[in-house]
Amino acid sequence: DYYPATIYTPPSVEYLEDQFRKAKKMGLNTIRFHIKVADPRYLEVADRLGLLIWAEFPNFAYLSDKAAARAKATLAGMVERDWDHPSIAIWTIINEDWGTNLVENERHRACLKEMYPWLKELDPTRVVVDNSPNRLSFHVETDIADYHFYQAHPDGRSKWDNFIERYAARDRDLLYSPNGDAVIRGDEPLIVSEFGVWGLPNIDDLLDEDGREPFWMEYGLGFYDGVAYPHGIKNRFRRWHFDQLYGGWQPFIEATQWRQYYALKYQIETIRCRPEMDGYVITELTDVHWEVNGLLDMERNPRVFADALACLNTNTLPIPVPKQQRVAFWAGQPVNIELLVAHQEGQPLEQVATRWALDSAYAQGHTETTAISVGQVCPVETTAFTAPALDAARSDRLTVTVHVGGHEIGRNHLNLSFFPRRNTPPRAVSVWTPDPALADYLAALGYTLAGSLHDAALVVLHQLTAETAAFGRAGGRLLLLADDPDAVGPYFPRVDIFSPPMRPRLREGTPWSGYWVTSFSWLRRAGPFAGIPGEPFLDQSFQLVMPNYVLEGFSPAEFEEHVYAGIFVGWVNKMAALIGVRRYGQGQVVLTTFRLFNDPPGDDPIATTLLDGLVELAIRA
Repeated sequence: DYYPATIYTPPSVEYLEDQFRKAKKMGLNTIRFHIKVADPRYLEVADRLGLLIWAEFPNFAYLSDKAAARAKATLAGMVERDWDHPSIAIWTIINEDWGTNLVENERHRACLKEMYPWLKELDPTRVVVDNSPNRLSFHVETDIADYHFYQAHPDGRSKWDNFIERYAARDRDLLYSPNGDAVIRGDEPLIVSEFGVWGLPNIDDLLDEDGREPFWMEYGLGFYDGVAYPHGIKNRFRRWHFDQLYGGWQPFIEATQWRQYYALKYQIETIRCRPEMDGYVITELTDVHWEVNGLLDMERNPRVFADALACLNTNTLPIPVPKQQRVAFWAGQPVNIELLVAHQEGQPLEQVATRWALDSAYAQGHTETTAISVGQVCPVETTAFTAPALDAARSDRLTVTVHVGGHEIGRNHLNLSFFPRRNTPPRAVSVWTPDPALADYLAALGYTLAGSLHDAALVVLHQLTAETAAFGRAGGRLLLLADDPDAVGPYFPRVDIFSPPMRPRLREGTPWSGYWVTSFSWLRRAGPFAGIPGEPFLDQSFQLVMPNYVLEGFSPAEFEEHVYAGIFVGWVNKMAALIGVRRYGQGQVVLTTFRLFNDPPGDDPIATTLLDGLVELAIRA
């Protein structure tokens, strides 16, 4: 709830009406009005158009006795002025422990515990949240056990899934004060009240009539190693050759937004799969200056996925859940997708028909369910078909619809990838590796094992040594699985004095992790990797191979020709490689951080096809 020219002040009633209609069109029923006292016009429009408001107190810098008194006076004023707005459903006192220190300060916890019943008595018609927490704080006493959690997708899928498991189980260590002073009823609604990912807005839509950038594009440089800095994004886009990767600025921007949608889609589905959970609040309705996780940009232009998002926010949602999270299959493999119907609002459903079909028309199915009650997540069917035989890999979409009385009431889909059966490697190559486990894996994939280092056309290894480095410099070909900080060691000097050193860097604890400021990973699906279908950004099919490390030290010029997969963060900042090629003396080294050996040999089509592509890349001239 910030505005491009007026910051806190709504420009007009008409502006608010337009914003709220766009919110409702996307299927939203509630807006969390964050840490501000709402303009009365805002609440009046919400009343009239039918949106609930989750209202919050504007936080103080530090909770002193004087601040506590002022907080009470402000909250009392908010209730006195706005109590008769039917749109207001929830009051929040503290957001994410801002201005308090609940973890370490007993007096702050006691103050919050006193303010909760005071506000409840002041306004008994609303529910009250004491502190809306994230991983650094907790509840003391609350009507809603809400929580904030951010993860990129597919990079952070396992962390997100683990969070949902703990949250749905009402893990007290996650939600409540561990100091023996929490009041817990056990039936508080569970609402993920902040989650979301970034998708980049088109800055061409944000320029003023003279073509100037908005003032806020110069901000964000000091946050999180500069990844939230917007200014110069088009220069970085061209300098690092993303114009070649995506074919232009507009296709690139739309691709980041669709990446945002598929992350939200997965996270909403996992929430709605759990009947224990009661709601979610996407962060956020609009971009906030340089924080661009909005469903609308700062000028209230919708993201490209606005219509698709509305399908996820319906009362009844069919949810296709792949067994073992697999969405990529070899030809002839069984494809089993569990179909759930989450019906979480409205009236009970009777005589429910669920239909599914691949967009290619290769397979389809239909099932009838007698009844689904409100609040139920009902398993209706498990799709069972065999992945098609085909000459080249392709993407396909499984579309699921729910019908009552002949009328469609819910629709969803799942993207799948099908690969032709692989019996032998695409190219006969003799390989050598010093790692016995890796040798067994490569042999199981059909690669010929050389008897010694010097008999091999390609050496595959996890760490350079003096012997293997000498082999490479003398003209040999190396494939370095750089999934360790010491993988390169002292054997890979800088290209020149201006280049950063080549080294693998762990993503965890850095902006590359994608926590809050989203990271974008991509693969050039051409040349040796043309056998993997899809657009450059990595999708859910890559979740089993997502790298834990990135490769620093590749220049913008190398990104044009020698980097085949990479990552950036936020506003196209902090570029790094995931697959890169370097000349090495008379030879060549291909480096990658993809995790290709987690599953049995040949089990995952993405891992296998990536490895085959890396071998091809390493041995070609």
